[in-house]
Amino acid sequence: MPEIKIMLGDILKDRNMTQTELVKLTGIRSETISNLSRGKIEKPSLEHLAKIMNALEITDVGEILNYVGDDTIEPTAYPVIRDNELAGENPLDQPIEM
Repeated sequence: MPEIKIMLGDILKDRNMTQTELVKLTGIRSETISNLSRGKIEKPSLEHLAKIMNALEITDVGEILNYVGDDTIEPTAYPVIRDNELAGENPLDQPIEM
């Protein structure tokens, strides 16, 4: 099943920043920051994301949210049927004019 992962724990680690420092910068409760860092919150509020992005000077939400798709889903393509194909004429059978 596709999901969106919050990359906050990785970002803090890469920046050598503690959760406590982020709490001070954002004003978000420490429990919330901890849960976001561990991926325990499935639906973070936009307000929290905005505060975290502002504090970490992140301008692209793709840096903090990562979409993980489902590899078992195959794209569905539908054939394009033109009017002449409905009449039994296949355009691939026609000579190429140069």
